[in-house]
Amino acid sequence: MRSRRLAAVWIALSALALCSCARSSALRNQVSEHFRTVRGTFMVDVKAGTVRYDVAYDVVAPFSDPVIVRVSFETPLESQPDLVVERLLTPAERRLHVQSPPLLGMASGSYDVLLVAVHAATGVELGRHLQTLQFYIADGILPSPGP
Repeated sequence: MRSRRLAAVWIALSALALCSCARSSALRNQVSEHFRTVRGTFMVDVKAGTVRYDVAYDVVAPFSDPVIVRVSFETPLESQPDLVVERLLTPAERRLHVQSPPLLGMASGSYDVLLVAVHAATGVELGRHLQTLQFYIADGILPSPGP
């Protein structure tokens, strides 16, 4: 019985230590003509050695027609292009939630997320929204960035 309690305590302390190894935050939630950042964070998968951006926006000035939203996530290595995710946003939607594909090589630092909204039918750009996120992870938690 005592060994079960010790095992449970060990698991709880390990989970707590793991959670304190990675932190993220929006440096300042940005507001643009059409969007407001309501959440900007990172999700860490230690087992896979990857990190995902997780960003949510409120639509503060709705569009009258459907728009294509292109969200570009800065990658940790200059040799890699930004990752881009596209979503169709309808006039009725008031919240947009976007996650990046998994990224390798993330290190502590500031990373930009750029949202560009274009008219779905014409392709005309309707607005931009830039958000900078701060990411911190303790050394040795993720594999080191490659060349």
